[in-house]
Amino acid sequence: MTKLTETARTTLRPADAGRLADAVRATIQALIRHGHDEHAARVQLSMSEFLRGSAVVHIETLRHWEDVFEMAGDLLAAHDDDLAHCTAYQAEYLIHCEIQAYERDVRYLQVSATAMTYDNLSARLDDAYEILVAVPTAANPVLEARIQHVAELLSELTYDTDPEHLAEAGIAPDTRVAALGVEA
Repeated sequence: MTKLTETARTTLRPADAGRLADAVRATIQALIRHGHDEHAARVQLSMSEFLRGSAVVHIETLRHWEDVFEMAGDLLAAHDDDLAHCTAYQAEYLIHCEIQAYERDVRYLQVSATAMTYDNLSARLDDAYEILVAVPTAANPVLEARIQHVAELLSELTYDTDPEHLAEAGIAPDTRVAALGVEA
């Protein structure tokens, strides 16, 4: 769902961002319909930048949104409108999934920064190459050209990290790969 960046920001995929935007709008409408105008304004204010189209969100903002939607769900649970209540919890759940994905990425980077070897790297690059070349041809020629370019780059990296080529370069395959520029 997310892409980790060095600034503790996460990027929501378009489909996830769209589902969250729909759930946010429905939650705001449900809160207003049930007389919770103040909390509806709080949700609107908290989500204003996101609703204007920014899919890049700071992780602390996600944690704030989770709290805002938990409260919205609690407010709507007091009413008999199951759909409104579920909408708020859907938004909270989507945000919770983003936070979980971010935290998994951070844990992975912390572990792999100390344990990733050239053998591991070579295997992962090879897996990525195999997945990419198995993707059906894209209808858009520009997109297809980019996919092929990435496949070529992955092929070259896989070749460069092959154990035989590493040995020729005087690098042991079980040498740990140094992680550059990664911050948790």
